[in-house]
Amino acid sequence: MTGNILQIFMGHLRGGPCRVYAAGPEAHLSETDRYLPDVCVLCDRDKIRDDRICGAPDLVVEVLSRSTARYDRGRKMEVYAASGVREYWLADPRSKTVEQYVLRDGRFQLLDAYAALTDCETLTMPPEEREKIRDRFPCGIFPDLTVSLDEIFYDMID
Repeated sequence: MTGNILQIFMGHLRGGPCRVYAAGPEAHLSETDRYLPDVCVLCDRDKIRDDRICGAPDLVVEVLSRSTARYDRGRKMEVYAASGVREYWLADPRSKTVEQYVLRDGRFQLLDAYAALTDCETLTMPPEEREKIRDRFPCGIFPDLTVSLDEIFYDMID
């Protein structure tokens, strides 16, 4: 899944000033807060020093697991917001969901949550409910990028 997200951003950012990284480099957000985001986008290359990011990336994606979900939703999320990360996604491979947060007044606000549903799940829904399903969403910091849940969760083993 991390590779899928990496490919989405690589294709979109090609030729521009921003770069996408997966599992590195480490983001040094304060003297004590240093994280290795699963995926991050950085548009200010001056923040790259000695194989690390000095300051906040523009966008961070954390892939949730049973062992990291509480920390990713808690302390890490608070530090990312306080340091100025503009957009934060929590992607859950088990439920095939993505929560999209944007920075407003120094705190993350949930913009929306998206779920990849199977054909079997959608067949049992009333038509009016089925029409409301959004399987694509706009990236907050790149409005010209629409992200597909099918691309994020492509070829995942259940």
